[in-house]
Amino acid sequence: MNTQLANYLSDASGYKGHAEKLFIPADESELSAILADATKELTPVTISGAGTGLAGGRVAQGGWVISMEKFRRLE
Repeated sequence: MNTQLANYLSDASGYKGHAEKLFIPADESELSAILADATKELTPVTISGAGTGLAGGRVAQGGWVISMEKFRRLE
């Protein structure tokens, strides 16, 4: 498994997951294109935040992980 992807497959809760791909979009247009591709391919996506959650919300159970780490604010 890709080491970078492995860093996004758990959070502070201790839950572990799995995913096919990791995306780290730099702007809204990249994010939009990724989501459009996922929709076309019927691929589930998990949005990844900071990984500090205790409920496993960022832990993917398949599909693609989209990290929002390059986004500083959303409008």
